[in-house]
Amino acid sequence: MPPQVIGIAILVAVLVLLAQLLGRGNPVNAGQIFRRTVGGAFILIAVLLVSRGLLPTAIPFFLFGLVILGLGGMLGVNFPWGQKSPGQRSSVRTEMLSMELDHDSGDLDGEILSGTFAGKRLGDLSLEQLMILRRECLAVTDQSTALLDAYLDRMHGEWR
Repeated sequence: MPPQVIGIAILVAVLVLLAQLLGRGNPVNAGQIFRRTVGGAFILIAVLLVSRGLLPTAIPFFLFGLVILGLGGMLGVNFPWGQKSPGQRSSVRTEMLSMELDHDSGDLDGEILSGTFAGKRLGDLSLEQLMILRRECLAVTDQSTALLDAYLDRMHGEWR
C-alpha cells in the first residue's frame, strides 16, 4: 500500500477521534484542544519535511504551527483568538432562571427564580431535582426549558 494512502487513513482516524473529543467537552477546552492539535500537526509536518531535505518548504509550516499554538509572539505575529479580554461573562434571565456563563473557564451556573427550588443554585441540585425543575420549566412559555437543557447538556451529558 502506498505511503500516501496510509498517511491519509491515519489523518482521517485522527480527525474522527478529535471530532469525538471536541463534541463531548467544554467549548473552551475544545478550542484549546483543536488549536494544540492543529498547531502540533503543522510542526510535525515541518519536521517530516526537514527529514526529507525540504527545509525551505518546512519553514512556513513550522512558523504557522507556532502561531496557531499561541507562540507567535516570539515572531511578532499573533492571531485574534489568542487575545481576549479576561473576566468576560454572559448572563440571561427568564421567568424561572437567571444563568451566567464565564467565558474564561466555560463554567455555567444559575439561580432558580421561581418554582419548587426558588432561591437555589442549579449546581446545588441533583439530576433528579433538575428533572423536576425541567418539568416546571415546560409549563412556562419563555426560554426557561431551553436554558435548562443547555445547562443539563453541559453538566449532565447523559441526562437525555
